[in-house]
Amino acid sequence: MNDLIDKLVCYHGTALIETIKEKAGKFELPDTSDKKPQKGRVVLISDTNDISDFGLVFKCPAKVGQIVWYKNWSSEVFDIGGRDYINMQFRHIIMGERE
Repeated sequence: MNDLIDKLVCYHGTALIETIKEKAGKFELPDTSDKKPQKGRVVLISDTNDISDFGLVFKCPAKVGQIVWYKNWSSEVFDIGGRDYINMQFRHIIMGERE
């Protein structure tokens, strides 16, 4: 893992997810598919819950290392060590692979 990732801390009910680019055969799917659920691996999880404006509490549904699918509401993609990461609120993680 990247040394910078080891030093990061997530805040306010968020998870840092390393994006996984899906490929169809030899071709990478186009970026226009970003409104569809995206796939990634959970790298970090904040210690606090995700609390909505209405007071709804969302706990992180995933564990570090788990593969998840999430709603891509944010265009904020961070390049850390040549890999793409996104900081996602817990409520936008929609499913994960069983261990």
